[in-house]
Amino acid sequence: MKRLMYFLLLLTGSLSYADNRLTTALSEQGFVQEAKSIIYALEGELSETSNVFRRMVIDINGDIVVKRVQEIWFYPDVVSVEDYGTDVIYMGQSDTSIVVNVAASVQSDGTVTMIDPQTIQFAEQDAYNTFNDTKVAYLPIPGLTKGSFTVTDYVVTENLRLNQGGYSDALWAEHYFPLLSIDLRVRWQNIDLVTDNSHPMLKCDQQVQEVHCVGSNIPALRATNNAFMRDKLRGLSVARKASWDDVIDSMLTLYQQAFEDADKVDRLYDQLSAGKNRQEDIIDAIFRFVSEDIRYVSLSTAGHTHQPHSNNSVIANRYGDCKDKTALLHALLVKAGLNPTPVLVTTYRADAGRLVLPSLGYFNHIVLCFDRNGQSFCLDPTDRNTHWTYTSDWIQGKVSLALNHGSIPSVITSATYRWQMNVDTQITLMPDGGSRESETRTYFGEYASLLRYQLENATGDKQLESLEKQFRDVVADVDNVDVKILTPIDGDRLTFKVSTEVSFQPYLDVEAPLNLTEYEYWFVDELSSLAIQTATEPVEVQGFLFNSRKSIDFSSHWRVTKTTPELLFEHRFGRIVRESDVQNGIMKVNTRIEMPHQTVAIEDIDEFNRFIDKVSDVLDVRLYGALR
Repeated sequence: MKRLMYFLLLLTGSLSYADNRLTTALSEQGFVQEAKSIIYALEGELSETSNVFRRMVIDINGDIVVKRVQEIWFYPDVVSVEDYGTDVIYMGQSDTSIVVNVAASVQSDGTVTMIDPQTIQFAEQDAYNTFNDTKVAYLPIPGLTKGSFTVTDYVVTENLRLNQGGYSDALWAEHYFPLLSIDLRVRWQNIDLVTDNSHPMLKCDQQVQEVHCVGSNIPALRATNNAFMRDKLRGLSVARKASWDDVIDSMLTLYQQAFEDADKVDRLYDQLSAGKNRQEDIIDAIFRFVSEDIRYVSLSTAGHTHQPHSNNSVIANRYGDCKDKTALLHALLVKAGLNPTPVLVTTYRADAGRLVLPSLGYFNHIVLCFDRNGQSFCLDPTDRNTHWTYTSDWIQGKVSLALNHGSIPSVITSATYRWQMNVDTQITLMPDGGSRESETRTYFGEYASLLRYQLENATGDKQLESLEKQFRDVVADVDNVDVKILTPIDGDRLTFKVSTEVSFQPYLDVEAPLNLTEYEYWFVDELSSLAIQTATEPVEVQGFLFNSRKSIDFSSHWRVTKTTPELLFEHRFGRIVRESDVQNGIMKVNTRIEMPHQTVAIEDIDEFNRFIDKVSDVLDVRLYGALR
């Protein structure tokens, strides 16, 4: 696992070639000699990319954490060399230093090629929306060829004094590749720690202020859904001893600092609420201001890893990260008469049961939730495309912790129907046997947000080109499609509307009876993406609700003799309702597909795929007619 995201991370941060917190003490003695002994003992037994050896020793004394990592990896072919031949070291933004003792390739004949320190690169591991305090050092290992090994040995020293999240660490005993030997040791003093071992092949010996774990021949993790790998990876977890109430108190203490300097909030609220009598309009104005007019800037630096900046400074600067924007939103919504609760989110976990050791370290995001008129709302002020009455798509189903005493980790509710779309189509069969088609697609809520997000950074022409390509990919590969955006990109966020006009060359024999099939292209395209190809675990399927209203004018040559049948198809996975009617040479067909959010068990996957195929088959609208 440690290597698969390296080059994606390279794309998210700026690179530099120097950092005064990293030093090298490169030597072919010590661990290189031990590594050679381990490599020679293998006698050519390896045939796949493997983590041959991993040793990790962590010594903690109060706020000082010293972690030494020693690893050996084997690369059997040029593909593995190309994909995984760069090692990485994670480090905090402040009070962290690294000493690299070894970063080298070792050939089967024992030749050692050591890294040039000048080639080590650094990047910020920032991700939009989230807060973190992590920097990464990339080590391009030289001399690596198929059938060779990498050997690394480095020490990371961190002072937790400015890490407001406290101490926690996850020492995985598995990843995407086999692990032949692992040795973990954690020792501590002047701090109270707890540990948890979740891997059955990792054997741990717990002593006073020390835990030692060993394992061998641990197979690679096999998981078809890689979205939440931290829910699946097992190993040794370590954290400062605390309860969830302790964690909540700690975060609330930091969070409240934003409200101590807030005289600008009153004036801002008066401006945003002016002329508005309804609470929902005031909420909308507040949320749009914080999400749109306070630009996102990552500010999770020392002293603010978890503490937001003051509301006054955020208003004055017009920027902030998720903590800053949430605290400002909180202050404004309180003035609007609401009682919101800040909620921590971990955007890479969906299983609350895996958070076994209470710690702030799990969480990398914060949003604001409140109840109103019997409904619950969760607002993410870093999301400028989603209406406040909808929960941002990217936090649905993620593990969260409400900052209320007595709370424990839970999952943010996923919408019953996350993807909602109406398609209104008018088709006129022309006297020459061609057709003219007008269509309006209306996307709602999270789906509208997704479309806005995809288009917001493009110019007007580029937006239309993107939508034209979408039409050609899904409906018909034609050049004469006329696309219009009916809802401004910066509109009300509740909906997003797109219209298309297209004419088709003659394809019907106007002197023969009519036999016409019209397809629900948009719905079939969505359904095809839901088919489950392979799975080793239950699969979460996001809900969708689609409505199609078709009007087909066939009066130029034909009278209908047979229409598409009405339909009621109910299944435990979903439901289809179709109604049809013919009046004055126009057939109208209304179709509704309901498929709620659900988790498909492994044993139900074949049946689910058959359901998807069946739904796709019955969506066709068939029309038969005789000549007038």
